[in-house]
Amino acid sequence: VADAGGRPVAVGGRPERRALAPAFGAVAGDGEGADVVIEAAGTVEAWREALRLVRPGGVVLAFGGLPRDAHVEVDPYRIHYEEVDLRGAFHHTPRHVRAALAFLGSGAYPFERLVTHEVGLDGVAGLLADPPRDYLKAAVVP
Repeated sequence: VADAGGRPVAVGGRPERRALAPAFGAVAGDGEGADVVIEAAGTVEAWREALRLVRPGGVVLAFGGLPRDAHVEVDPYRIHYEEVDLRGAFHHTPRHVRAALAFLGSGAYPFERLVTHEVGLDGVAGLLADPPRDYLKAAVVP
């Protein structure tokens, strides 16, 4: 986003994650009145917040998927009269996965700072069931 002249703002999530925002070219903030809101958490609460934060005439990109039975209330007044654009994005095509892997390996950002824990295959279930307070991301090491 910053490379395209935008001002990325990290909103929500745990303070430990927001503290890393500057290392990835963003600032932590409230995000109110954003031109574009990219929802990537995949929770009903995050979808609601994205729709609340976008400015009139702005775009909400729903990147984080929700379960089939999830429901998010949408304010039709905002969609119609404020011309808020709500878009979905499915992100699992081979071309996009290759591009994402290349980006992760490019060294452009310190992605290694996101990995706070390493676990073996036998430790994955325990980590997900009871993650430590300082857990951001885990690397599964066979």
